[in-house]
Amino acid sequence: MWMMLNNKVKFGGNVSVRARGKKPLICFGQDECIMKQYLFTDKAWVTPEGIRPLTPKDEGMGVMVSEFVSREFGFGYHNPNLSPELKQTSGLALSEHQRQIVNSFRRQPGNNEYRDKEAAHHVHGRNGIKKKDLPKDSSPFVQLFEYGKNLKGYWTYEWMVIQLEDCIDVLQALHGNEYDYLFMFDHSNGHDKQRPDGLNANAMNKGYGGSQPRMREVAIESEDQLGPFNPPGKLKVGETQHLVFDQPDDDGPCWMNDEEKRASKEDCAESTNEQPMFRYHFKKGELAEKLQALGKAINGNKADLQKRCTDNGIAISEMRMKIKQGWENKPKGMLQVLWERGFIDTAVPKSELWKKYPEKGQKDNLGLVMPGTALKEMVADLPDFQDEKTLLQYHAEGRSTAGCQIMFIRSPKCHPEIAGEGIEYDWAGIKSYYRRSDLASKKTLEAFKALVKESMESVQFNHRASFSARAREYMLAYDVLEEWNNLPEELKNGDPEKEKLPKTSAQFLDRIVNCRRKRHRDVGADEGWVNLIMNAMKKREVIVID
Repeated sequence: MWMMLNNKVKFGGNVSVRARGKKPLICFGQDECIMKQYLFTDKAWVTPEGIRPLTPKDEGMGVMVSEFVSREFGFGYHNPNLSPELKQTSGLALSEHQRQIVNSFRRQPGNNEYRDKEAAHHVHGRNGIKKKDLPKDSSPFVQLFEYGKNLKGYWTYEWMVIQLEDCIDVLQALHGNEYDYLFMFDHSNGHDKQRPDGLNANAMNKGYGGSQPRMREVAIESEDQLGPFNPPGKLKVGETQHLVFDQPDDDGPCWMNDEEKRASKEDCAESTNEQPMFRYHFKKGELAEKLQALGKAINGNKADLQKRCTDNGIAISEMRMKIKQGWENKPKGMLQVLWERGFIDTAVPKSELWKKYPEKGQKDNLGLVMPGTALKEMVADLPDFQDEKTLLQYHAEGRSTAGCQIMFIRSPKCHPEIAGEGIEYDWAGIKSYYRRSDLASKKTLEAFKALVKESMESVQFNHRASFSARAREYMLAYDVLEEWNNLPEELKNGDPEKEKLPKTSAQFLDRIVNCRRKRHRDVGADEGWVNLIMNAMKKREVIVID
């Protein structure tokens, strides 16, 4: 039925009448899953004599799958609208015709290099910045990763951003400006990695210098970024704040007097005769640069890089003179950043500012932090710090063009029911298929990988569309509950005689979604609320993505 519809209209349906005249938006969900070799069901057949099959005691080998799914292209990338001679066999591999188009696109100037060059070095080696042709019988939307210290290592941000950029290449090469795309990720260390110069309150010191990173400049776009106090030279809307003392007119730290500012402006040797030198151990990034210059691998942790440097005759430390840092050309720190924006009380004498504003704030007699005194909290609450893009989001949205917009969001933590276009339901179906397969089909590495691919191919287009629909039902239910008090009365159809909505719980959400999907009214406790919410979902059916 699904394939018959695709022969008449794209992706089995028409664009909503409410989006008529707008470019269609295709949503992709991403997630990772580990498949273990000896994965079986909890139950097994037993002969009349009580004999049951023997299964291995350990889980065997493992392979991690990083996957993109969508309602339109199914599991991986499987375009159902191609002519018969160009059709793909599954979503796990591009057709030869598609591969040639994509590779031609990747060879063009402007498309032939990865945006994140450090990640490309990490994944593809020293010459990995230049994009290579996609291999045959593969798709960047489905990546099998052999994890382990002695194999490819572990799945990190670097692998994720390279896979994402390869996927965007496929979409832009095969569809041009026909669609916009939204990529949905969950929260993980790789997805949440910060930009090297990104705005991060947790990485800042109270004062200047130290090990804090040099953060990028910030445009002051609204009054929300400014405080109520008016220090000399306070920033104004339309101006730019530099988070490093690198401007000719910089006056120095706000807590110092003029004499202290002049005395501490430049770096100088510490005035001590006791051990003026110290041994400096190179950081991980510095070790990686030294290895990269010799064409050596840079994967692994700091200890791995130190051993690799030692084996190749590269020093891992050096003697340095103890230096007292001056404020010139150093990161400003939290106190100075807040002072320039007007969040620090100008009535407090400069000599007392340092004590008045601790990083974690002053406490009252009850031990509670006094509002407006905790520097780290104040910086973290600034709109520009809160809206800071992750490194993955920055590179993804950087691939947008004049005719094709790339968007990026992360699903809420601890809510797998709405993550990644319902991708968790895909993993459940895949593992169910894999568990039911016999032991003989799992014994060797080749057989193991082949069965993993076969399990993924078991997810059909109708399954994928159903999984996306279920996830969107949950999204819509959450959206209606969140906005209930702000909805117009015609959507609410009159509140029941209760003061407020029932407490939101997983069971309450499940009742709403299941009743709506089965198209019947709810009975039981709070049935009036369940039916009202379903009615509002039917009329609303719009989720705004900020």
